[in-house]
Amino acid sequence: AIMMIFVSCFIAPTVVDRHGRALALVTSQSPTELEDDTQRLMVACKSHASATPLIDLAVLLHDRASKQPVQTLSVVQEGADAADEVAAAEEMLDRHVAALAAAEVPAQPVTRIDLNPASGIIRARRELRATTVIVGWRMRESPRERFFGSMLEHLLRDRHYALVLCRLVQPLNTNRRILLALPPNADLE
Repeated sequence: AIMMIFVSCFIAPTVVDRHGRALALVTSQSPTELEDDTQRLMVACKSHASATPLIDLAVLLHDRASKQPVQTLSVVQEGADAADEVAAAEEMLDRHVAALAAAEVPAQPVTRIDLNPASGIIRARRELRATTVIVGWRMRESPRERFFGSMLEHLLRDRHYALVLCRLVQPLNTNRRILLALPPNADLE
């Protein structure tokens, strides 16, 4: 047994090095996500009042040439009363789908049950392959978010999509200026 361990300690690194490189080359050549130029918008809705301005922004951002529907997402936290919350969320999403239909934008409601809203949004984004996620921003953090991390920090861990954070305190058509925070060299992307 000691000889077998001794021999495997010398052979294993060589075998892993040779086959590991081949596996890495195969993995790097296969795409992890489908790369297409189709715009897929997803709007994270928490309540009717907070989601209405986000829906208006989605109407403005939606590419009319795209046939993909705007995904309106509501994440319900898992718990004893999750069934009632899912029913209320579906009713709210139906109103938003009707508003999008009135603006001639195709829409699809999506409801998810998850442990927290951030992981529900990220999982739904991956499943639906959304390229842009629109989320409301309330500017203040609760003590729980200070300890465990804010939803924004969790959403920024997934870097394969555009995250649009917005805090709309008045209707979009009455705004005089819009502030965009862009990272350096954003014009090169």
